[in-house]
Amino acid sequence: MMETGRSARLGFALVIAALTGGVGCGDDAPANGGAVNNADAALDAASDAPSQDVVDSALADAAGDIAVDVQNDVTVDATVDVATDVAREAAADGSVDAAAEATVDASPDVAVDVSPDVAADVSPDVAADVSPDVAADVSPDVAVDAGPVCVSPRVVCGDRCVDVATDDANCGACGRVCAGGGRCAAGVCPPADPNFSGVALLLHMNGASGSTTFTDVRGHVVTAADGAQISTTASRFGGASGYFDGMGANLTTAPLPEFDFSGAAPFTIETWVNGTGTVFSCDSYGLLMSIKEGRTLYVWINGLLPWDFVGTAAGTVPVGWHHVALTYDATTYRVFIDGAQTFAVAGRLAAQSNSYLIIGGYQGGTQPWFDGYLDDFRVTRGVARYVSPFAAPTAAFPDL
Repeated sequence: MMETGRSARLGFALVIAALTGGVGCGDDAPANGGAVNNADAALDAASDAPSQDVVDSALADAAGDIAVDVQNDVTVDATVDVATDVAREAAADGSVDAAAEATVDASPDVAVDVSPDVAADVSPDVAADVSPDVAADVSPDVAVDAGPVCVSPRVVCGDRCVDVATDDANCGACGRVCAGGGRCAAGVCPPADPNFSGVALLLHMNGASGSTTFTDVRGHVVTAADGAQISTTASRFGGASGYFDGMGANLTTAPLPEFDFSGAAPFTIETWVNGTGTVFSCDSYGLLMSIKEGRTLYVWINGLLPWDFVGTAAGTVPVGWHHVALTYDATTYRVFIDGAQTFAVAGRLAAQSNSYLIIGGYQGGTQPWFDGYLDDFRVTRGVARYVSPFAAPTAAFPDL
């Protein structure tokens, strides 16, 4: 009976030694003599007094050397707690033999199969016994850099969170850049302008509210006078527009050849309007567009249409934001409101005495100053962009 008990205890000690790496063969035998010595100590202590306290003390001494040095510095500290818990549970049955048998049975669950680049793959039974305080010291090879955490609708593009519905450099997908400074809307870039080379003036009229700086994409100096300013109260695109008070506020360009609209060269002048009064004029009454009584749009083309201080009715502009355009294709002038052609006349504008453009007003005369908002004002030379009905633009004019 005593021999049987000692054999069982010897088996128990060997199991503990095996778990700590203290038993091996040949070249594979780990150098862990301390663990073997503590296993012997556990055996001797258990032989003398196989009580709960002795078992706990002996196992604690033996388990103190159970440190598995995992390749790549991955250290697993859970084995100490696991071996102690298993033995303590078995010892509760009242004998060292039972503890040894329980430990032998538990050993497959304690095994830790560690590969060079992977942190310890611990079995479910072992993981259940690991205390939350046991932290794995994971090597740099194992660490995973998850990158930024984004809140919907933002997504990770590179190393930052972006909204692909509005980000001009990641429009609709990471890395999709809207050409020419185009503005991303609902994940879609506006098409590049095939006639951009002919753009002589493009004012998006964006900026801080109250600013008198109107930036031309083409770099022309545009002077704000008598109260013309940027407003964020209303806009068609971009969150701002040009505000004109109807009492003389206007924008003026320098006299330049690109604003001489006489001759046979095609051109297009267009903008978004929200108000009434003179939209633009050139060379005093040489070329003029105005929204007057009853929201009727009038045009004046010097040498072709009778002036009589009224102009010729060319359609009606409803309340709110609407796109208006005047085009010339070298033979015919056309007026469009929201893409619908409302007027046409053949001929040619008489020679101009000067060549500057006034937006929101006129040079002398009786035409009213513009009262309201204008947005995205564009002049294109060399092409009549519209010669038949078209869909009004749904995005700001592209910068390329």
